[in-house]
Amino acid sequence: MAFDKMCRGWALGTKDFKKALLEEVEDDNEPVDQPEKVPRYDGERLREANELRWEMLLDKGLSAIGKDTKSISGDLKSADWKVTLACLLKLKTSATNLWITQQLNMGTPDAVSRYVSEFRTSGGDQKMPFKELTTKVMLWDGLHPLPQGHELIARHWLKSVSARWPKDSLKP
Repeated sequence: MAFDKMCRGWALGTKDFKKALLEEVEDDNEPVDQPEKVPRYDGERLREANELRWEMLLDKGLSAIGKDTKSISGDLKSADWKVTLACLLKLKTSATNLWITQQLNMGTPDAVSRYVSEFRTSGGDQKMPFKELTTKVMLWDGLHPLPQGHELIARHWLKSVSARWPKDSLKP
């Protein structure tokens, strides 16, 4: 009967241990702007792993924008910072609208879809506040970037360098 207990769930240990385990094995090379390529752990037993992953990103996002769980219930359901976090969660994870709604107190699940769609349609995901938030949650220790952070730095560097030297000036 002890074997049955060992076979339940995807990992044995505390919630903090499971979060640490997920961070260790997490593949942080998925593109932020391609939600269809975001990994999702399948099966009922792995639901907890999905939710822990979503929770870790939510915690990083809240910390990065200077909010805490008390702010969630005190602000509007459509507060800009909530919509920004919801967009980040939708792009970076496979978090469901229901889960996002419950965590950020955003009303109904279809409201999350509407808010995120309006945010992206208006170009909010291309503006600096969103890009800065994305960059902040891409730092694994608050200082050193994850692979996506390195990619973002490289893109900005290439853009800056390319702007200084037009293509015509590089011809022999």
